[in-house]
Amino acid sequence: MKTRLDIEFTPEQKGVLASVAEETGESIPSLIDEMFNAWQERRRVGQVNGHDYEDAEAGPFGETSRKPIWAKIREAFDRVPEEEMDELPTDGAANVDHYAYGLPKRS
Repeated sequence: MKTRLDIEFTPEQKGVLASVAEETGESIPSLIDEMFNAWQERRRVGQVNGHDYEDAEAGPFGETSRKPIWAKIREAFDRVPEEEMDELPTDGAANVDHYAYGLPKRS
């Protein structure tokens, strides 16, 4: 069952739709349907376990890949060579102001 819904687009949105339709050869209703499906997928994936992940990266067709921040941090640390990890100060948490801003160390 189809329901009619009147939607007004801004002139800029109309121009973008017309340009993409011309470039791709797809109809405007088809493009709108594709955008709507991508939007639904982003919302579905973005609400994993009741959490909204705002750092989603969308691919060219609206597909999304979401990882919790702790997973991204873990991956970043896994790429640091062991030699560099050994050079990190052992008192970094206690003396963060010293290492970040050059203030005197706390003893």
